[in-house]
Amino acid sequence: IVTMTLEEWLDAASEVLDEIETNKEDYLKNAKWLALARRIRVLSGGNNGEEEMLFRQEEGCTSMRQPQSPSTRTSLQEQEKKVLMEIVETEITYVNCLDVLVNSYRHPLFEAEYGVNGKILSLEKVYRIFSNLEDLLVVNTELLEQLRTRIVEEESRRIGDIFLNMSFALKIYSRYIIDYDAARSTLADSLESNQKFAAFVEKTQEETAPKCKGQKLESLMIMPVQRIPRYELLLRELLKVRRKLDLSNSQYNDELEQCMDSIREVAEANNERIRATETKAVLYDIQKKFIPKLQYPLVGPGVPQRHLIREGTMRKVHGRGGNQVECRMILLSDCLLYAIEKSQNKLELHRRIELADPTTSFNEYNNTNTSVSTGSGFSSEGNDVSSSKMIAMINSDKSMICVCESVKDRDEWLAALQTATSRAQSNVFDLDSRGDDDDDLDSPLGRPTSTVAPTNKVAMSIWEQDTPQCTVTRIKFTVMTRRHHCRVNGECVSAQASKARFNLKELGNRFESSERVCDLCCRDLTLLNNNWAQVISCRDKLRKQISLIANNPQEAASIIDPLLNQADPKHGVVFGSWLWKKGGAGSFESKSRSGPLGRRNWKKRWCELRRFESCFELLYFDEPGIDFELYRGRVSLRGASMRISDPTNYLMFIITALEGRDYPIRILDDAQPLPPSDQEKGLFALWKYALSQAIQKSDIAIRPSMPSFVLSPANNKNKKDIDTENSNLSPPTEDSETLSSHKPPPPPPPTEFENKTHESLAAWRIQRIRQSSDWYWQNAAGEQCGPSSFIELKQAYASNNLLDTCHVYSDAITDGWKLLDSATHLKIALTSP
Repeated sequence: IVTMTLEEWLDAASEVLDEIETNKEDYLKNAKWLALARRIRVLSGGNNGEEEMLFRQEEGCTSMRQPQSPSTRTSLQEQEKKVLMEIVETEITYVNCLDVLVNSYRHPLFEAEYGVNGKILSLEKVYRIFSNLEDLLVVNTELLEQLRTRIVEEESRRIGDIFLNMSFALKIYSRYIIDYDAARSTLADSLESNQKFAAFVEKTQEETAPKCKGQKLESLMIMPVQRIPRYELLLRELLKVRRKLDLSNSQYNDELEQCMDSIREVAEANNERIRATETKAVLYDIQKKFIPKLQYPLVGPGVPQRHLIREGTMRKVHGRGGNQVECRMILLSDCLLYAIEKSQNKLELHRRIELADPTTSFNEYNNTNTSVSTGSGFSSEGNDVSSSKMIAMINSDKSMICVCESVKDRDEWLAALQTATSRAQSNVFDLDSRGDDDDDLDSPLGRPTSTVAPTNKVAMSIWEQDTPQCTVTRIKFTVMTRRHHCRVNGECVSAQASKARFNLKELGNRFESSERVCDLCCRDLTLLNNNWAQVISCRDKLRKQISLIANNPQEAASIIDPLLNQADPKHGVVFGSWLWKKGGAGSFESKSRSGPLGRRNWKKRWCELRRFESCFELLYFDEPGIDFELYRGRVSLRGASMRISDPTNYLMFIITALEGRDYPIRILDDAQPLPPSDQEKGLFALWKYALSQAIQKSDIAIRPSMPSFVLSPANNKNKKDIDTENSNLSPPTEDSETLSSHKPPPPPPPTEFENKTHESLAAWRIQRIRQSSDWYWQNAAGEQCGPSSFIELKQAYASNNLLDTCHVYSDAITDGWKLLDSATHLKIALTSP
């Protein structure tokens, strides 16, 4: 290496680089390369003899290299000529073999199809075995003629331009290379099953032995596969000799290097097509395993190219009970298929996870790491499962936990999943993003992944494993108290804590139009602009903030004030949640008990604080998300007041309306087994602040008109659900201050009692009631009666035709239709002698 010319250095460097590339070594650890790197400065220094001698002494060499002798140059020239002739001779042999394949095998088989002796092999198999050999014969015959003319007849050393001009034609080899495996398999099967074809092949091999040097049909068929790499080797050898021979006169060397690059590109393109074909074959085999057949194929015409990355078995942890189901995971370049093995070599597709989905992620599962999962997740306690083998698969359509066979298997799966996801989300695929056709498919499996990811998608929560008690109410699950899962956050809840049903199709196709949603998610929905995606993504942050409000009620303003200011003036919802409201049967101080649990008519209602222009009202419904007209009752906050009744046990507050009626409302049911949690205390603080601000902001001068007295659809929806005060009636719902459709609104209340004392005022009101003769009322059947005198009204009350749950109205006494049970002075007058 030390005693060399510049051309010898280049040749040695080329050999060392090939050696390093073959052995995959580090350049800095290769002794030959380091020596060459030190030598290049001396060679580039020209006639710096002192520096060169110093380098030679350092290397232990004292002799200077002598110029090439005539004999050496003659030997190199002979070597160059030998390589050129080898190119021509190997091409002649190759063309002769192609001619044998086409004219001695392929053509006779075609002709036998229409011959007298009958066909030897079906045309389909003939096409499959010999592919496009005729095209290869035409191309290589032309290449041979040009090489023979240039090298043999003209004795020219220039051949690079010939290969450059023919390189585009050599690309047709890719088709034959792709079909080679199928051709070899078809040939082997035909030789074994078709005696007539086997006899034909044996006879033809004997006849063509001299021309193709006795090679059999199988050996001849593999020659086109090996030919392109053979060209590259011969041209490399020719360039190596020419660099040694005449570096100063390298007029053809640059052209030859370009030729080698072109041949290398053809070889790489052929190899790429081979890999793509092998990938398609693998995907076809996988596709055939699915029953029923996939609605959208994995591979085929018009389907974007994808490839298999990894396939294996895992155990999917079921959200209910933590049971493990063995499943088959198939990782492709753009999606993950989750299937169940139905029988031997047969699969049923259960889920397809898009890797390009921005919410898709795969991480090592850790139940204490909230960044892995948006839900409470799965607990491995009590199960024969180690969390070190688990993978958390998060997606906008379905999130789940899978268990691998071992820690090593999990690490390999994680590396493959994360790499594939990163490539898919950045639109970097190993294969082309387009298939054989240029048209996009509309199918989820068939279309290429969109380059613009939807922004409204959110990662779904992993379902919580079965817990012993409800997450919302903390009531223990029993045979009577069944366990359910909230479809939004995946938490275990009771039926009492998940009465609401919502259409969740905006979160994915796996959801239906009526899905179970827990009380906490219903509340969060009103705080987050009715956006389910935000309910999922901001859930932990919001609930933590509400829990902190329990110990710092002043922070409620940061949540409620923006909602009060942004609410739509027409039926705008400020805030809502599930609350317990006392029914109309009996006043707040009443000790009567009703129902099997003796809850004193406390009903669980969905309560909403709504804005009506400059006035706020509290409305309550059977469930959230229903039409405004189906409200159960409404309480105007115009001129109302609020007081806290039980801030420790049931978290109760009482709203006193302008007309003096009390509306007790509390956060907890009296069946609550534990003291209030921070979430419940925080909810109490939110309602306390929201109602106080709404009462303060309500304009007393403006009162929105109440709807006409008509039968509400809510009353006919389910008779068993109607409150006690409306159990036998079709008139308006409880607490509704409605007006008769037959009467105009009543005038303002009289002011004669302004200067009277409390005792004299009560006696004065009773006296006026007895003197009034224009009473309108509803009987037990819900029919409107009147006008009637007080005596007639008292007789109806005594005969149970007028009940406490009926409505009464007098233009001179009441300011609207009133529930008899809430008209205290009228009841006193009816019951007194």
